[in-house]
Amino acid sequence: MVKKFNSKLLYHINLFNDHAKIQLKFKDKILLEFEDTILEKGNLNSFSRKTKNHEYIFIDSKLIVKKTIKQTKLLTKIIPYVSIKNNFIIMDLETRTIDGIMEPYAISRYDGNNLSSLYLLDYNNSD
Repeated sequence: MVKKFNSKLLYHINLFNDHAKIQLKFKDKILLEFEDTILEKGNLNSFSRKTKNHEYIFIDSKLIVKKTIKQTKLLTKIIPYVSIKNNFIIMDLETRTIDGIMEPYAISRYDGNNLSSLYLLDYNNSD
């Protein structure tokens, strides 16, 4: 436990080999709780910090990535009508934006029987 001078807050810190669990408490109430995990052995400036629904990744003390974990429901399966079952082709086009220009990097197609996909790294020349 660590107590800050002139503060009523207590820091409960549990240290492990590659991570630490920290709780900030006021009396018996937990105000903040997170876990820090070292990303590079021997480098305390590169770590990930996980809270209830967020993860922050710091490299050389700079925030690089912030992830938000959201609960989602799975899609329910729709039973198609027999008359239109074989009349659809499904295509998924994945894009990325670089310098304000949107470019495709993966394409998948399914016609009810055959699945085909193309990925940018499948080719020597992306042009």
